[in-house]
Amino acid sequence: MENFTFQDIYDQNHRRIHYHIHQLNIKDPHQEYYSEGLTALWQAYKSYDRDKGPMSTYFNFIIRNRLIDFIRKRSQEHSKRVSFLEEYPVFHEPAFYSLEEMVFEYKNPYEKLKSHLTENQ
Repeated sequence: MENFTFQDIYDQNHRRIHYHIHQLNIKDPHQEYYSEGLTALWQAYKSYDRDKGPMSTYFNFIIRNRLIDFIRKRSQEHSKRVSFLEEYPVFHEPAFYSLEEMVFEYKNPYEKLKSHLTENQ
């Protein structure tokens, strides 16, 4: 990759990201998927090995798979959010409850809330 800068690679390949977004039927009004695809392009640029095949094939593979992984991640986050809101309807309804009423109704809401978080949260 010593002959090309990332700017050269970007200029020649940024349309690949849009292509894969379109092929995967992704709606991307906030450019989150494009940003993920751009990160994938950067990592593919840094890890490309000429001996393993054409650069375009490698870029397509890395970008498409990264976008699919991002779709899965967003889907899992959405599922967790929906299940949490179904279990705790008070968190998405208007705040008509006082803290005392909420604690009384849910016995120990902090333990239930903790069960939905990862260890790092």
